[in-house]
Amino acid sequence: MAFSLPMRLYRLLLNACGIAAGLMVAVMTFLVGYDVIARNLGLGNVPWVMDITEYMLPLATCVAAPWLLYQNMHIRLDVLNMVLSPRALARLDRAASLIGLVVSAVITWYSILVIDDSMQSGSIVMKTIIFPEWWVYTPVPFGFGLLAIECLRRLVSGPGEPLGTVDSAELTAAHAPDREESAAPPEARPVEGTR
Repeated sequence: MAFSLPMRLYRLLLNACGIAAGLMVAVMTFLVGYDVIARNLGLGNVPWVMDITEYMLPLATCVAAPWLLYQNMHIRLDVLNMVLSPRALARLDRAASLIGLVVSAVITWYSILVIDDSMQSGSIVMKTIIFPEWWVYTPVPFGFGLLAIECLRRLVSGPGEPLGTVDSAELTAAHAPDREESAAPPEARPVEGTR
């Protein structure tokens, strides 16, 4: 499937978000593990580890969310894939995309206002690491802005099936009972091993 240049750049940005989120989780895992081991061996602790991981967790979440939605790896009720028709699923996905677009746009707008207010007031976070408070809020408009764009894309053109997705109609349908077979009364259903 050939993509236009803007779509290729968009996919590249989302894939970079996925990689960045994975790296952040790896760094957090290493830092927390190192801190626990160092404390237990009597080497002392690293005082800034908790602060760093506290801020990396929401950052990784905001960066990963648009990539997960694009890859169709977001949280869904898979049982609906088994009981609804493809047309009903498409309508449901578009309705969810519309709601996601509105909510993401509102959160993006509000977070920009919060960042502006924090910058105007000159608020500072004073913990082990000292920095301007607005830095904490910066991932929110980025992540939710990309979520709004992805919801708009899904609303206009449907979810599609991006490369690398682990969720496809074939995989989901493989676990769904045959609708005609499940509609038959139990005594009319064929028993495995007999014909």
